Amino acid sequence: MRLFTGQSGCYKVTALKERTEAGWRVRTWSDGKVGPAHDYWVENGQISAISGTGDSSEREAVLNMIAKWEADGLDQLQEAFEAAA
Repeated sequence: MRLFTGQSGCYKVTALKERTEAGWRVRTWSDGKVGPAHDYWVENGQISAISGTGDSSEREAVLNMIAKWEADGLDQLQEAFEAAA
């Protein structure tokens, strides 16, 4: 399992990516707040709310962060480390 963190717009985004899962478990919160506000499941560019409902800018922030992590290849690093072990 890998933990990703980042900021997009005015939202902090954390995500868990299991090697065996096709999607991402994501938590978000507005900048300046202490704890997570919403939980999402994101798979193949589709976002589903697990708890709470964020507005379109929050959902866009989530999709932007995942796109960045995937473009940077960060979601593939765990597989490379496990293959080398």
